[in-house]
Formats: sequence, C-alpha cells, structure tokens
Amino acid sequence: MLNNIFAKLRKQMTITYSLIFCLITTILVFATFSFIWWSILSIEKENFHAKVIHEGEEWISSKELPVNDTELNSGNTLAYFVEPDGKTVIVDQLGTLPVSRALIKCRKKWPTVSEQSKLIHFTDETGTKNRYLASVAIIKDNNQTIGTLYMFKSTRVYYATAENTLKFLSVLLALLFGFGNLISYYLSGKSIKPISDMYDKQLQFTADASHEMRTPLTVLKLSTESIATDEESKLSDFSKETLSMMTKEINRLTALTENLMTLARSDTNNLQINFTTFDFSSVMNKTIQQMQILANEKNIHLTSHIPEKLMLVGEQSSMKRLIILLVDNAIKYSPTSSKIDIDLAKKNKNIVLKISDEGEGISDDDKTKIFDRFYRVDKVRNRSNGGLGLGLSLAKAIVNEHNGKITVTDNPKGKGSVFTVILPAK
Repeated sequence: MLNNIFAKLRKQMTITYSLIFCLITTILVFATFSFIWWSILSIEKENFHAKVIHEGEEWISSKELPVNDTELNSGNTLAYFVEPDGKTVIVDQLGTLPVSRALIKCRKKWPTVSEQSKLIHFTDETGTKNRYLASVAIIKDNNQTIGTLYMFKSTRVYYATAENTLKFLSVLLALLFGFGNLISYYLSGKSIKPISDMYDKQLQFTADASHEMRTPLTVLKLSTESIATDEESKLSDFSKETLSMMTKEINRLTALTENLMTLARSDTNNLQINFTTFDFSSVMNKTIQQMQILANEKNIHLTSHIPEKLMLVGEQSSMKRLIILLVDNAIKYSPTSSKIDIDLAKKNKNIVLKISDEGEGISDDDKTKIFDRFYRVDKVRNRSNGGLGLGLSLAKAIVNEHNGKITVTDNPKGKGSVFTVILPAK
C-alpha cells in the first residue's frame, strides 16, 4: 500500500510539473511566433505602401502601369487607380479573375488613406478564401492631386510559410513535451525521495519497536497472571485492584503492539494473506454470535440479515477480524438499549456489508479523518471505552488488501452512522 501511495504521489507530481512545463513552453513558443509574424507583417505593410507611392510616381513620369502582366494574370498583385472624385477610373488592373470580382464587391474593406495598409479577408465566388495585403496612397504631381492608387498583394506565400512553421513548431513542442515528461518524472522522484526515506524509517521503527515490546509485555502478562492465581499470596484489596489495573493496561499495550505490527506490515505490503474461497455468510453468523455476548453487557440488540451461501475470495481470518472491528466499534459508540443492524447482500459482482448503529453519529469533518491512525472523534470517551484509535485504520487496511472500499455515512433513520464495506466477490 505504501508503494502505491508514493507511486500515486509521484504520478500526480509528474502530471503537475509536465502541465506547467508544457504551458510555459507553449506560451513562449507561440508568443515568439506571433511577435515574429506581427513584425514581418508590419515591415511588409510599410514596404508595400512605399511601393504604391513609387508605382504612382512611375505612372506620372512614364505612364508605366503599376502591375506587369505576369503578376496581374496570376492574381498575385492587382491595382486600381481612380481620380479624386473616386469614380473616374484612371487605371483598372483588377483583372478578370474570380478574386478580382470579389475585390470589387468588398470595396468597403479597402484601406482608407489614413490606414495606408491593412490585411483584408474575403471569399470569392468559387468559395476560395483569400487574404490580400492592401495599400492606398494619394498620388500628386507638383502638389496637384492626380488620384488615389490602390494596390493589392496576395499573402498566399506568407501564410503557406506560416502554416509550415506552425507544423514544425507543433512537432518541436511534441518533442519538448516528451522531454518535459521525462524531466518531470525524474524531478518528482527526487522530490519525494526524502519523504519516502523518512516514512520507511518511521515504519521500520514502528515494526521494530512493536516487535521488541512483545517479549516484555508477554513476561509482564504472565507475571501478573501468576500473582493473581497464586493461592499462597495474601494480597490486600488495594493490591488486587492495582494488579487488575496493571493487567488491563498490559492487555491494552499488547493489543496496541499487535495492531501496530499489522499496520506496519500492511504499509510495506508484507501482510501474509492467503486468499481462498469460503462461505462468508457462515463466518458472519458465527462472529455475530460471539459479539452478541459483548453487546449484551450494554443491553444492545444485534439484528442481522444475512443470506445463505454468499461465497467470497479472501482470507477468512482477516474477514472475521474486520467484522469484529466494525461491530465492536458500533457497540462502543451505541447507547444502552439500542439496536445495531448488520446487513449482508450481493450486488452485481460485489458483496456489500452494512453495519448501522444508533449512536451520536459522526460529523462531516470527522468522516474524512475517521480512518486515520490514532484519530478519535471523542478522545475522552474513546479512552474510557478502551479504544486505541487504530480499529478503523486496521479495518481499512484489511479492506484495501482485499481490493475493496469502506465508507461511513449518516444513518438514514436519523441517528447514528452506517459503515459500508464493498468487496469484490472474486
């Protein structure tokens, strides 16, 4: 389970690092691309406007047309020269192509004198999308306005280059993303290694300490039992009470030690669990009969609804311990003369166990922590009941080892809690 926790943490950190790296890289690459494209376009606008003025001056001096036949027939460059009234045409070099007719129809998109140059987009009658760099200039001769010259230049080559550049950048980004994932995986591993090492040492200490405590606790337990059963020893009432208290606390420490060892083995995936197919219904019935003796001390009635022959693949002793832990927890926190319902059913491919009590219930905040080790909802009452704060942690560890799920919800009857365990039947 511990390996799964850190593997999941490393995966989450890798994804986070990768997303951050990819986001920054993408922004930088496309910001750079946009800036270069904007810079090129700005320079082209200035150069093209200067060309319009130059072609206008050429026409004044030599009547040379602004566009040669090759450019005109291909539609790469077009020109339209009108007198100051905007109606009388001096030179019409828009040609007869579909793009030419589309240009005339979108006259409102042409640049004004104040704009000088702009990009215009339009679709011709064939459905082709066109992008032209358009520029306009007032042509004068000796301070006398001759007319207004409009020129249009296809940006097809520029956009084709931009598309090829984008494809190249996309491939580059994909390679960078792959490299970023590898770097992120490496960095996340380096980041969690100190935590993993510290946790390993903590688990090792817990396991070693628990193991070392077993022998002295066994000796103490045998010693107190020997004193208590020694017929020749004459103990006062105070000594007998003290001995009884010592025995009780030794039993608590023994149970705590065993639970800590079980949890330590669970964390390091060293729980020796032998899965077999067994009659879970039979185990439930026998265990509930044993727990009824404990429930009778508080006059609590255990009711069960257990269908026959529900088979489960798991470890029989672990499942018995799980039932004891959950029922014991319900008994501890149920008031006198209350009822505990135990329901077992098969739903689809899962076996569902529900244990409902009529206790004080658990707050929403405590529901998120109830399965944490040594966490107690009511620390004072828990200790007076003999609780160690490990029962539900052990229950969750057992459920996890069986690939199941355990949750706690409010009792729909209005008081108490419901612990639900979902286990795969196979």
